[in-house]
Formats: sequence, structure tokens, C-alpha cells
Amino acid sequence: AEFIADPLSGRLDPVIETECFLIAQEALTNIIRHSGATEFRVELRQRDGELHLSVQDNGMGFDVQTKREQAVRGSSLGLLSMAERASLAGGRLEIHSRPGQGTRLEASFPIKLKLEDK
Repeated sequence: AEFIADPLSGRLDPVIETECFLIAQEALTNIIRHSGATEFRVELRQRDGELHLSVQDNGMGFDVQTKREQAVRGSSLGLLSMAERASLAGGRLEIHSRPGQGTRLEASFPIKLKLEDK
């Protein structure tokens, strides 16, 4: 496991903090339950006024489109809930994976500080 984070100048808006944390938590849960990974990396970076969360593993990977279609049919809500969480916080989510190639999840959020920290 590896974790890398850029320092922030203050606390983020609570909605962004919460949704970013929950997306990371779901991604790590998925790694443990499904990926067979032996290594993973979590990064939180600031770039161009956005907070970028990246979670990457060396696991078995999967076909993203097939998993999304299964999720829409109700088989698993993890991928859909992560995308919804990112959207609710004003951000976006991308998942890159292929069978045998591991998985990389990338979420981006606008950097909004808590009102009293501005």
C-alpha cells in the first residue's frame, strides 16, 4: 500500500471531503473483495483548482462497460454510487481497467474550502 497527498491550505468543503472519502473507501473495499491485487496506491493531488483522487491496483482488472451494464441492471451498485457521489460534489469519476491489467479510478473535485477557512 502506498499513499501520497499534497498539503492543502485549509479544510475542504464538508461535502467534498465526505464524498471523496467515501469514493476512496469504496474503491479500496473493491480492491480487497474483487481484484486479487498485491499492491495498490492512493494519491490526492491538487492541480488546476481541483482535487484529484487516484486509486490504482495491480489486480485482475475487469471490462468497465460490462460492469456498468451489470450495475444498471442492479447486480452491484458500487460503480454507480461512486459516480453519483462524485457528481453530487460537483466532480467527475473515471474508471480505467482491462482484464489482466489492473484498475485505476480517478475522481476530480473542485477545491472549495470551508467558509471559515477562506
